Amino acid sequence: ERKSINDLISSIVGKRYDSQKHRLSLTGISGQIYLVEGSELQCQNCQPLPQSIVESEKSSSWVDRIRTAQVETQVFSGIMPQRTTDIQDSASFFRRMTQQITDLLTQQGLSANTIAYQDDGAPLTLHSLQSHMSRLKHDMSCNQLLQVQLSRAVQGLGTKAAEGIASRFPTLAHLLEALQEVKSCEQLKDFLSSHLKDSGTRSMSGPAIKTLWQLYSGEKS
Repeated sequence: ERKSINDLISSIVGKRYDSQKHRLSLTGISGQIYLVEGSELQCQNCQPLPQSIVESEKSSSWVDRIRTAQVETQVFSGIMPQRTTDIQDSASFFRRMTQQITDLLTQQGLSANTIAYQDDGAPLTLHSLQSHMSRLKHDMSCNQLLQVQLSRAVQGLGTKAAEGIASRFPTLAHLLEALQEVKSCEQLKDFLSSHLKDSGTRSMSGPAIKTLWQLYSGEKS
């Protein structure tokens, strides 16, 4: 999440700040960052600090309230606050983050220039992704998308089993990371049985497990 200092103040006054952090947490993505551009000491046209905040939180100024918000964001929401001075400083931060991600991919034997493709073989672009997402009937979190992907890709999986898997692994990346130790269809059966049992969901059928293993391993039937 990226906001100017004025946007942040408006979110706090309008009580959108907590709901925005909640939606961010629903993505299941690790390493979340809440970036705020600018200083509360220099904000333009800042709204007065509402009396309700003064009384309930004992904050006497926006400096106090924003510092409190930063601590709450990190401690209670698990989201790392990041401050930058202006848009150029933010761009520098994103460049450093991009380089770190590139280095991490290289260390894992992956290419930062790998191109993702759509079902029709065309390269996946930001425009095509936005176009696809705009056609969805409802806003969906990464976890909800994982449930839909599993239900559609694995015939016979069932909604309850997909929900059970997604309850343990928030995103596809989390699931794939956990499956790295699975080396056979039989091991996958034991793995899923254990995790679905913990979530209160009954075991998957044999054909569904076999289909999921083929999708994961690339083995043919």
